[in-house]
Amino acid sequence: LPRMLMRIRACTVNSKIYLVGGELNYVLCYDPQQDCYEKMADRPAAWDGCGAFVCGSEIFITGGCKNVNPIDDYDDYYTTHTKVQCYHVNSDIISMWAVSDLPIPLYGHHIVPVPKPNYFHN
Repeated sequence: LPRMLMRIRACTVNSKIYLVGGELNYVLCYDPQQDCYEKMADRPAAWDGCGAFVCGSEIFITGGCKNVNPIDDYDDYYTTHTKVQCYHVNSDIISMWAVSDLPIPLYGHHIVPVPKPNYFHN
């Protein structure tokens, strides 16, 4: 990594590793075949301590909070939110309008997708 990062999440799409969360203000993409990092889309909402999972070519980023110094801004340090951000890997865009908010604020959580059963499969 270019520098030490804490409270981040890593997801793989198309043989590349995408890092989100923590102190990052953008998506960071690592290409192991080229052994290089690339700065991608800027984040629209706070995501320190977020959860993240992949569905197709999209990375869903759930919850998180502001990345602030607890000594300087103790009240905001533990202010979590209910936002769900969707990073569209193919277009390098993060949207928040496509997904409903979470029912409760989350921070420091892990999340996994659970596929719906296919009732039409024989």
